[in-house]
Amino acid sequence: MARAGQIDVAIAELRKLLQLDPRMDLDPDQAAQQAFEQEIERLLIEGNTLARDGKITEAVAVFQQALELDPSLDLTPEEEAVQAAQPTFDNAIKAAIDAASSGDHRAAQAAFEQATVLATELNSANVWHQICVTGGRWEKPELVIEACHRAVKMEPENGAIRNSRGLVLLQLGQNEAAREDFQLYDRWRERQQVDNADQ
Repeated sequence: MARAGQIDVAIAELRKLLQLDPRMDLDPDQAAQQAFEQEIERLLIEGNTLARDGKITEAVAVFQQALELDPSLDLTPEEEAVQAAQPTFDNAIKAAIDAASSGDHRAAQAAFEQATVLATELNSANVWHQICVTGGRWEKPELVIEACHRAVKMEPENGAIRNSRGLVLLQLGQNEAAREDFQLYDRWRERQQVDNADQ
């Protein structure tokens, strides 16, 4: 109810703007919905950041704000804050994504470093691959290339891992090495398609 009411107010305000200048290229419904979703996302990122910094009370308040704006969110503010404050691999990856998406290179680097320490304890190709994929997606290849190499070392014939490392190598300008990974990925994918067709 609160969500719908706030969006309706925003739509009404945007429609007033269109009346003032009908040449504006604006869809009030879509613009209001997009602004609303961005605000919810901003609040969730802020809450997670506060919790990871040990500011649990402040994080709970921010998660509560998000919940009041969008009651359909599946979270309990207190539980969300406590969970986000835990030094886990998943939380380190989330922190890296949040920092990278906001353009904070220093925080992204620190989060990737924390994820690497936690991944060392887990030591599986999957966690190394997750670091590799995340860094590649957010164009932080220099922070994750070692994780990519570790994943490949553990599962050298895994095409998904080789494809991810290839993308990171490409971002680093190592085109020949990337090409080798992509070729292995193509062969792996073809084998999977044949295997699936036989079933």
